[in-house]
Amino acid sequence: MQTLTLMVHSQNYDIKVEDDFIIWLSSTFQKDFKSLDTNIKRTDLLNAYISKVYELYKNDKELNILLESMESSTIY
Repeated sequence: MQTLTLMVHSQNYDIKVEDDFIIWLSSTFQKDFKSLDTNIKRTDLLNAYISKVYELYKNDKELNILLESMESSTIY
């Protein structure tokens, strides 16, 4: 486990994550917030969260469509 520290609304938060996940998470945070060393506004964090949840929703929807098409093509 590794720790990623974020400053949100002038308060530091330590987030413990798996070693292989921290690389992706750090990269994503840097894209979304430009730097991990700056204070992140609560509204920016909430907007980023909603954006990621929407991406997850779209991926889940696409996966279900794919699974349904695979199931219908394997029925004899």
